[in-house]
Amino acid sequence: MAFNAVVAPGSVTATAQVKSKKTEWPDALKTYVGKAFENVLDADRPALEEFLKSMITKAFESSSVWTTDWAKEPLPILSQTVSRPHENGHFFLSGRTSDVSFQNDQSSVSKAKRKKSRFDVPEIPAAGLAGDTDDQKAKRARRFEDSAIKAAVSSVPMSSTINLGFSEGVPDYDEFTIIGHATKLEKSYLRLTSAPDPGTVRPLPVLKDALELLKRKWKEDANYAYICDQFKSLRQDLTVQRIKNEFTITVYEIHARIALEKSDLGEYNQCQTQLQTLYKQMPDTGHPLEFLAYRILYMLHTRNLTEINTVLVNMTLALRQDPSIAHALSVRKSLACNNYPRLFKLYLEAPNMSGYLMDNFIDRERVSAMAIVCRAYRPTIDLNERLARVLGFSDVDELTEYLIGIGDDNLTASIISHSIGVQPENSAENVSVEDRGAKHSKVNVSFSLNTKQAGDCFESKRKSMGGVDIKGQI
Repeated sequence: MAFNAVVAPGSVTATAQVKSKKTEWPDALKTYVGKAFENVLDADRPALEEFLKSMITKAFESSSVWTTDWAKEPLPILSQTVSRPHENGHFFLSGRTSDVSFQNDQSSVSKAKRKKSRFDVPEIPAAGLAGDTDDQKAKRARRFEDSAIKAAVSSVPMSSTINLGFSEGVPDYDEFTIIGHATKLEKSYLRLTSAPDPGTVRPLPVLKDALELLKRKWKEDANYAYICDQFKSLRQDLTVQRIKNEFTITVYEIHARIALEKSDLGEYNQCQTQLQTLYKQMPDTGHPLEFLAYRILYMLHTRNLTEINTVLVNMTLALRQDPSIAHALSVRKSLACNNYPRLFKLYLEAPNMSGYLMDNFIDRERVSAMAIVCRAYRPTIDLNERLARVLGFSDVDELTEYLIGIGDDNLTASIISHSIGVQPENSAENVSVEDRGAKHSKVNVSFSLNTKQAGDCFESKRKSMGGVDIKGQI
């Protein structure tokens, strides 16, 4: 006689609830997983994924997934003892005495086995389900939970969708980007030794007002020490907030021009380096052609021929036709050919602020030019208007002052003066009434240079001016 097993309806409902509770996630746990992936780098996601999978699986096995207060649970952090998480790196929970850690190379199941258990599920006869042991049932439950964890982790977006209030013009968002809320326009520059404090960092609108204030103060006072300090602080606030837009380029361009005007090549070079990167990111913003010309002149000053050749190779015909760049290229050609008359003519015709850059190496080239002149002319050469114009001076007096101003006693001694008396005509035009009929004369003084003695001085000085430091200063 056959008996039909009758199961009470209440027991079926209870079984379904238990099974549902084993596969469902608490909302707090879902929030916890989302927060764990908010600031993690893409390269660290696999290690974090494996760690969360292990931790949540253990929580399901111990039936603590519903009793754990996930809102207070510490978030996983990457161990600092290794360089990258995919190179035997691991995450751990901060604030625990016995951390639950997971290392990629300590997984009990290989990648191949995990892949097989996920996709190659063997066919099981329906009749065989009733005879499964408790261990087999537990394994199936864990496999189901593993799939649920994988699906939940994969659903976390690659970049957080939470609005963290980043500044405008920031192309790359990361956990170190901040937005300041300081309102004071002026701030002294201090080198950062720790993470920046948003309370001391000025946001973009305040930085724009600060720039206008600095422009006014520069026109009124021209206090370079103060202005340079304020601009460095302004640039620092832009950097810590990852602000890279048209305003950023404007700040660096203005600071670079002021530094050129005050011959601060170290500060100019820092601005030029940043501008080179910013122009690549925003090619239609700012004045890239003007600063490319400055860059060429700066490389001529530092004699960086390798970098100059790299720039020339990549320069298009359209760039060469720009007036500022054409002038800089003409300067390069004049230096390469030792065409000093052309070089000093270009110096007097320098566009924009190119003349300020040429100021840094024009004396060096004058010394080289005078060394060549002293070798070509023996035993003396007249210090006349023609020589003054060739060397870029307005008259002979300026040339003579330059030679004396070098400060070399031997060079000063090599300057020879000649006095020539001239008898002018006695006429009503050039003789006063009181002195009419008297005999008048004036003395005209000319100078020449002992080229043998002066040549040795210029050669010695030329060799001493050959070195340029890393900041571009002789």
